[in-house]
Amino acid sequence: MVRGKVMIRLAIMVALVLGTPRLAAQDEGEGGPSAAPEAEAPYPADPGREGRARFIDRFGPEIAEADYDPPAAEAACKAGVVEACTDLGVAYRWGDVVDRNRPVAEVILRKACAAADARACAVLGDLLGTHGDPARRAEQPALFARACTLGLAAACADGSGATPAAIERRYRAACDSGGIPACRALGERLIGETRSARDRGEGIALLGGLCRNGDTQACSRAQAYWRGLDAPGSAQAANAFAALGCEAGDAAACTLLGNAALGQGPVARAAALLRFEQACARDATRCTGLEHVRDEPALAARCTAGDQAACLGHGLILARTDTALRDAARGAALVIAACEAGTPGACHPAGELLLYGDAEPDRGAATGRAEALLTRGCDAAEQAACELLADQLAVGNWLARDIDRATTLYLALCDAGRDAACQWLVNANHPAAPLPPAEGIMPPLLTEADVAEAARREAEERTRAARRRAIRQCAPNEVVWEGVTYRDKTCILVLRAIGGFTVNRVDLAPFQALLWRPPVLGRQRVGFRTACGGSVVATGWIITAAHCTYDQGYRIEEQDYRIRLGVIRPEAPEGNSYPILRVIRHPNFSPRTYQFDIALVQYDPARGTRGDFAFGARRIAVDTRSLTQRPVRPRAPVFAFGWGRQSLDDPTPARILQGVKLELEDAAACTKRTAYRDWRKDSVLCAMGAQREQACTGDSGGPLVTYEDQRGVPTLIGVVSSGEKCSTTGVPSRYIRIGHPAVQDWLA
Repeated sequence: MVRGKVMIRLAIMVALVLGTPRLAAQDEGEGGPSAAPEAEAPYPADPGREGRARFIDRFGPEIAEADYDPPAAEAACKAGVVEACTDLGVAYRWGDVVDRNRPVAEVILRKACAAADARACAVLGDLLGTHGDPARRAEQPALFARACTLGLAAACADGSGATPAAIERRYRAACDSGGIPACRALGERLIGETRSARDRGEGIALLGGLCRNGDTQACSRAQAYWRGLDAPGSAQAANAFAALGCEAGDAAACTLLGNAALGQGPVARAAALLRFEQACARDATRCTGLEHVRDEPALAARCTAGDQAACLGHGLILARTDTALRDAARGAALVIAACEAGTPGACHPAGELLLYGDAEPDRGAATGRAEALLTRGCDAAEQAACELLADQLAVGNWLARDIDRATTLYLALCDAGRDAACQWLVNANHPAAPLPPAEGIMPPLLTEADVAEAARREAEERTRAARRRAIRQCAPNEVVWEGVTYRDKTCILVLRAIGGFTVNRVDLAPFQALLWRPPVLGRQRVGFRTACGGSVVATGWIITAAHCTYDQGYRIEEQDYRIRLGVIRPEAPEGNSYPILRVIRHPNFSPRTYQFDIALVQYDPARGTRGDFAFGARRIAVDTRSLTQRPVRPRAPVFAFGWGRQSLDDPTPARILQGVKLELEDAAACTKRTAYRDWRKDSVLCAMGAQREQACTGDSGGPLVTYEDQRGVPTLIGVVSSGEKCSTTGVPSRYIRIGHPAVQDWLA
């Protein structure tokens, strides 16, 4: 009876796997939701980032993420590819790659869900749970149930307080409909310790059927079940499932069988080697075990004959292998002896085994011997030994802490290209540290819920300080889909800014550089020391505007100007400060027309001075796309940053770094403004905010950034150059375009 059910379920699974549904243009499909949303739907209860985190906790990041090319996905979706529609709907739902538009996400996800895509049903259910209409919210359980029926096991437990029996019935329904994850989940529930013998029999039969049809996870679960039983024949049953799992592609099962064969002595080595070869073929990370089993006999023979290099190799296998060959004490002894004999590359692992292993029972003697061996290896130019020695001296866990000696070692290692050493210098806020790339940074956009929470916190702070204010600024977002315009809102937080927002943490714009005036120029004391902005693009290099390199009648490289990085509040002793080595202006820069208003400034990391706070600067990715590869998309969102004035009536630079969300202007309109119709055409980007927000005096040289290339990786596409009376004329500001051939060639 149970076996018959299993075979029926498996037949359905095969049919579903072989037949991939395509999206119908209008037909919603049997069993799918059919209500079509109006063009504009309210989503006042969207939980924002916290809601996304909860969704990922339940369904996993692969259900909530969409990393792809939007135009290609849109074309594929309109051509009927269900998976592309789901990707597009997910992107519009969360605001990935494209601006968030929940109404159009609802439309697209409904069609994909009706076309039997479980992921679309789950995302749609979560989306409608945030809708302002109670009737829409009421659809959520049915959508999760459909996702469950389509095989998404995590959707079966919908969080509505359903009893275990009700949830199990959902798993059964989903399994009967061909959902392999649901079948597996049902089997795992049935073999629980508290279940009856009949239930466990059904569960293990279900897992066994899945396993025999190639489901490696079912094989692993069945194997674990049998190994947990102390009954006659359980070990044989476990090994049988391990063999099935290995043949189905489970590298861990192959490794387990290989180790079991090694335990049977030399006569079984050939069988063990076969299993390790299978594991390696299925999972490249398992190939090390194969190499150990294959190489160990020959290394042992050569070591016995006196070959110290072979002794090192043999010792490392015995000390570190995760196969049944492991003999940690014997392996450590061989490696330590190889180091003392002067074998290249032996002292680092010898020191490591002494510090972290059980090579010597006396810990004091072990650490002293480890330091001596690591120093010996480091003196012999064994960089790994230097790195481990530096780590121990810096932390002081096993060796006595010596920061000065550790720093000396890290500086040499960083110069030799050791990334870990460079990172230690970065974390230690050492002025000579190289700058890591700016990654994992999202544009400073907030949902309405985020803005409301920020406004609440801001109101509390206002009562304490009475000097800051929060403004909710929500810009409409429109998407035309199949002839219908769908509208949503995207909100940003504005703190004490004119047409922008305050950037109150370094990690929000870690690539921002500051050109800092000396206190005295000639015989004049300087009023405002904030000169211009810039973008750090490599360790020792920033990009800024060429006109910024001529300041108050002086060339900045001929005076004591400084480059400051990791700064939010210029008047505070923040960030690190560096002297300028040279300035390279674009050869076609014109101070009259501001054409090619871009320059490189080289600073000296070795002569930097440290600020009072954590550093945190990161280098930004520089645009490498051509004009064809990155066409100007009108109203595409971009961001600018700087300390420019916040009012035409007040020349004072901003006390805290400011940012502003802008929209790119159509390329033809921008060309009309610049009148560049020769080889200079498209060398300028024009941008302005939806409410006329712009960069202003003092922002020059700062970055124009897009976040559309990769999720969390900002890209520098322009440099703040010039404008007309900031945000008072309605004329967009101008930014030198990094992607123009004359700029790309110059940078190269």
